[in-house]
Amino acid sequence: MHDSKSSIFYQVLRMASLCAHGHGIPFTTPVGEDGIVTISEQLLSLRFHFRIGSMNVEKEIFDDNGMLTETILQLKCRDTEGFAWTLSSGTYGVFGFSDSQMSVSTILVNPLLLLPLFKSLH
Repeated sequence: MHDSKSSIFYQVLRMASLCAHGHGIPFTTPVGEDGIVTISEQLLSLRFHFRIGSMNVEKEIFDDNGMLTETILQLKCRDTEGFAWTLSSGTYGVFGFSDSQMSVSTILVNPLLLLPLFKSLH
């Protein structure tokens, strides 16, 4: 992801930089004269290969020592094309599910139901 130096760099240059875990190169875009930029869900889906409807964006906050101290979930808004985020300058993390992750079936198992099985194995 990002570090504190890149966070300060992007704020000074009035840029928004978005990075996803596993994607080494961030997506960086200038903010407008009003200090914001709108990023569509379709653009992030194409850039990071996440499924539309599964993505979240978090602003990264660093302390004076360069340690990531918190992330702030950015709310997405509906626009004419779908959903979008309105971001200011700084660094952001992007999270979501890829198509391959969404196609895997999931079985939820109650651990209490497995207790008799484990007792019989001992």
